[in-house]
Amino acid sequence: MILEEQYDKHVFVCINSRVDPSVSSCGDNGFLLRQEIVRKLQSITGHGLNIRINKSGCLNKCKLGPAIVIYPQGFWYYNVNLKDIDEIIEESIIGNNYIERLSEKK
Repeated sequence: MILEEQYDKHVFVCINSRVDPSVSSCGDNGFLLRQEIVRKLQSITGHGLNIRINKSGCLNKCKLGPAIVIYPQGFWYYNVNLKDIDEIIEESIIGNNYIERLSEKK
């Protein structure tokens, strides 16, 4: 089988919204995070990576805030907000470095 396009990295951003508003979910925050990652990556040239930013359903970490997972590294980040996006792009997506402060070990 020949794949037309292979990706160097996949970034999964949870955009799951729970029906019950009393239960935490990533929902709209995840949607905004994904949009911002896509926008910023499109403005960066020269990183030499073929990256796919995927919408994800529930990653089962709702209580830890909006979640992002980066593969193939297997970096899991929680309670991500828009101010974290530049660091995630530079350090993890492009630089392959794990950001400890965004892990569930708080």
